[in-house]
Amino acid sequence: MDMLIDGVVQLWHEDPGMAVFLVLTVVGYVGAMVVFTAMAVRGAIAAARQVHTWMRESGRLTRPEAPTPDLGGETPALVNLLLTRGGSSRVAVRATVLDLAARGAVTLYQPDADPAGTVITGFRPLADELADTTLTAYERRVMAELRALARGTRLAALAVLQPTGRRRWHRQFRSEVQADARERGLTYLDMSIVSKTITATLVPCAVLGYGAGLVPIVAILYIVAMVVAGERSRAWLTGDGREALGRWLGVRSWLQAHEVFADLPPAAVAVWGRYLAYGAAMDVIRTPVRAA
Repeated sequence: MDMLIDGVVQLWHEDPGMAVFLVLTVVGYVGAMVVFTAMAVRGAIAAARQVHTWMRESGRLTRPEAPTPDLGGETPALVNLLLTRGGSSRVAVRATVLDLAARGAVTLYQPDADPAGTVITGFRPLADELADTTLTAYERRVMAELRALARGTRLAALAVLQPTGRRRWHRQFRSEVQADARERGLTYLDMSIVSKTITATLVPCAVLGYGAGLVPIVAILYIVAMVVAGERSRAWLTGDGREALGRWLGVRSWLQAHEVFADLPPAAVAVWGRYLAYGAAMDVIRTPVRAA
């Protein structure tokens, strides 16, 4: 530092104008670095807070409650939605079939030792079904597919239970499940969480990209991220949704602790009732998902 000061003093005696220019340049550079660093730190803090909000609202930070066998009022499809953090997988359809069987809307029978040979032997009378106001829109959609099959047809032949295909049907099913979740106050749609997260992380990532010489790549990635965020809708969990998720995580722990549930066949709904459906929705009970 003393050498720098001595150098400036010597330059002042030789060329005062150059000395002033050098001092102003150094001061401007230091000031710019201070401002730039402050912006980066503020951006990093904002990014950390926004990422925490994103993690919380998506359900990733939800802690499971104590293991319990008590089932809540949500349907298996809604439970699957909560566990998939606002999405809905094809497992939800299979779980809905098992739940309809557990509630007596459809009767399943396993003629031999192979669960994949489970057949449909009966349906609830159509008049009773139409009068049943407890069925949701997506349950009625699944019931319509089941009714399209003749009695004695293997359950595995149901087209919507296949691992691929019927994408439009599954999109409609998923939309109805998500709509039901919003009506119950479990989820809400808000793309601003993603947008804010992307915006909040822009400055820290830009600083890192500048230091590594990757500014164009960072810019392209953020432009693509904003476009994708603007095109896709996402369901986020409300406080009630996170509370329900924690409760159902406790139910899942209870089911996982009882190995008897792991390989029960679909026809076991006659004995175990809705536990089979919820176990399938939470990917705890494997056989119904494979056989159905």
